[in-house]
Amino acid sequence: MAVLRDAIKEADPQQPISRLRTIDEILSGSMAQRRFNTWIVALFAEGWSRLFTSDPQVIAATVAYITHVAPFYCLFGLGMTLSFASQGAGRMKAPFFAGIARMIVATAGGWFAVDRLGLGLDGVFTAIAAGIILFGAMIAGPLLIKPWQPKRRLNRGKLAFPTGANDGPPLDDRHLEPQPR
Repeated sequence: MAVLRDAIKEADPQQPISRLRTIDEILSGSMAQRRFNTWIVALFAEGWSRLFTSDPQVIAATVAYITHVAPFYCLFGLGMTLSFASQGAGRMKAPFFAGIARMIVATAGGWFAVDRLGLGLDGVFTAIAAGIILFGAMIAGPLLIKPWQPKRRLNRGKLAFPTGANDGPPLDDRHLEPQPR
C-alpha cells in the first residue's frame, strides 16, 4: 500500500493521464523488490535476526522459523490466491476445508511434536510448515485433477448454462425516457 500511496503522491495533476504509471507498473516493481528481499532474508536469516536483537535464543528461534516455514510460503500464497478465485467462482468448499485442515494440522501437530515427541520449537515450526503444505495442496490439487467448468443448472428439464442475466422476461426499453444526471 505504501507503494501505491507514494505513486499517487508523485502524480502531477497537470500531467496527462497517459504519462502516469499504471498500477501494473507500480506493483511489478514492488513485487520484484519484495521477492528479492525475501531471498536475502532466507539466505542470511541469522544476519537478519541480528538486526533486531542480540539475544541468542531469539536469533535461534528466528532462524529455525525462517528455515522450517518460509520455504513453503509460496504454497500458502498459492492457496490464498486460489481461495480468492474460488470465492469469485462461488466454489468455497475446498478453501474452507483446506483452512480448517491447516489449522488442525498446525495446532494438533505442534502439540504432538512438543508434548509427545519432545521436539520443541522445531516441531512446532515443522507442524506449521506441514499445515501450509496441506493448505496449498488441498486447494490446488483438485484443480489439477478437475479444472473448473461453468456451473450447470437444469432449465425446464434441459441442461442449460447460466448466462448471469436476469431469468425474467426481457426488458422492453422502447418507451423509456433518458434520466437527467
